[in-house]
Amino acid sequence: MQKYKLSKEYTIYKVKYDGEYPKESFIKRINQNKSIINTIKDKNVENMVLIECAEFKSINDYIVSILEIIENKKINSTAKSSWVYTQKSDFNMIMHKHDYLLYTTGKTKLKTEWTCVFYIQIPKKIMEGEGDITFMTEDKKLHTFTPKENDIIIFPGTLYHMVTPIPNAEIDRIVYASNFNFNLNNY
Repeated sequence: MQKYKLSKEYTIYKVKYDGEYPKESFIKRINQNKSIINTIKDKNVENMVLIECAEFKSINDYIVSILEIIENKKINSTAKSSWVYTQKSDFNMIMHKHDYLLYTTGKTKLKTEWTCVFYIQIPKKIMEGEGDITFMTEDKKLHTFTPKENDIIIFPGTLYHMVTPIPNAEIDRIVYASNFNFNLNNY
């Protein structure tokens, strides 16, 4: 696990998924998920992951095991919201954060403790700086990372972030993302 102290308030973590499922298995499950969601408002974001399967379970279990190390405690119960973000070559994202577990609606009392992004597919024909994830800390400084396939980046839900456009991409950039809360006793 790599640890990056971005500022006084924010630290992010990066790990590599080396689980049993290849990219193709995740993409197959994502396509199945897309086929059962019939009201996608944003062509880049599936509002939720509905399919429970071994592939998604493997990544969720791995992320929770990493978060146990970060939090230095056994995590017995979680609340989670997951979605797939498919970045197309013409999509632009604004700086945002995930205060609440259901960040697209805000219709929850549960605050996001950690946001996790698993990079399933990264285009090969992009220029330097395309498809990077940029974080903005409380001191307004920008911190940019270039993800690779199978990277998982874990960061606080209150940390502002965005992804740079990929105008030269030959394929979509695909990530599986989740917001987590472990302090369910507070509600």
